[in-house]
Amino acid sequence: MEDKNFCVSIDLERDDFVHENFIAIQGDIRDTNLLTKIFAEHKFDAIFHCAALLAHEVKDRDELWSSNVDGTKILLNSL
Repeated sequence: MEDKNFCVSIDLERDDFVHENFIAIQGDIRDTNLLTKIFAEHKFDAIFHCAALLAHEVKDRDELWSSNVDGTKILLNSL
């Protein structure tokens, strides 16, 4: 797959979208073991981090911070 463009999506929710250049992984960007595995298996030219829990949908402010801020830090530190 390294010879063509592809997208790897990590999401807490299952993604049933199917395309030959799309890999859906149900997981958490705060999972350092998962990120290590993904970065070992794939070479990326770019990373778009669009993951976020929306503040109006989350009642637990600590989970909101952990997912959005800590998740971003963990992703960056995994590069």
